[in-house]
Amino acid sequence: MKKYLYVLLAAVLVCFSCTPPAPEPPAEPEEIIALVTESLSFAAVDAEPQEVEVVLQNCVEWNISSLDEWAKAEKTIVDDVIMLRVSVENNTAEEPRTTTIYLSGQTAEAELTVTQLGFAPAMVVEPKELSFEAKGGEAAVAVTTNLEYDVDCSAEWVSVTTSENGLNVVVAENTTLVEREATISITTDYSLSARITVSQE
Repeated sequence: MKKYLYVLLAAVLVCFSCTPPAPEPPAEPEEIIALVTESLSFAAVDAEPQEVEVVLQNCVEWNISSLDEWAKAEKTIVDDVIMLRVSVENNTAEEPRTTTIYLSGQTAEAELTVTQLGFAPAMVVEPKELSFEAKGGEAAVAVTTNLEYDVDCSAEWVSVTTSENGLNVVVAENTTLVEREATISITTDYSLSARITVSQE
């Protein structure tokens, strides 16, 4: 009888040891919030609102908060694209000011840096580096300033024109098979200046 019980107990233990572990629950899909542009610059007075495209993945609800009341942001949709519309109050101070707008979901976050000029001479240039493939292309550079400025680029393969919001940069196709680099210089009558590096494969 004892031998029978031992055999039965061993069989039970073997059954338990052979039972496969319970499958792990599927991982939660990653939540992503991203901004096509991570910074904006505004004039001191009567600045027009600006919009930034918001990229969402597995994010149903998200909130907006701002560190300072002078910069406000709201959700909007333009041509079926989710956008963040940012507006600022007039800056009556001489110096520029900067704040941060936060976008937050359940687990993901994104930040937008907002800079506004004051009445003192100032200039903000974004971005300061441009990269192009060998086939060439076009890019925009935002220039926010309360000064008149001049633009110069000595490279023949780079064409620069001014626009209402800054610069349009057009790069020709690179047929040399050698990577190349150029510099766009922005100068003012004051001590303020900026340099934009253009690189191409």
